[in-house]
Amino acid sequence: MGNYNRKLKEMFDDSIVLNNGVKIPQLGLGIWFIDEDKTADAVKAAVDKG
Repeated sequence: MGNYNRKLKEMFDDSIVLNNGVKIPQLGLGIWFIDEDKTADAVKAAVDKG
């Protein structure tokens, strides 16, 4: 389980620097295919999970 947790942490720690110098996470929550009435719940659940 330790290796899995380390890999998961690495996934969330990776970031990309944009041309304007802004740093953003490499991994994000894609919501474009979620029905509008379910988007808020999906984002809330993702934020709750950290």
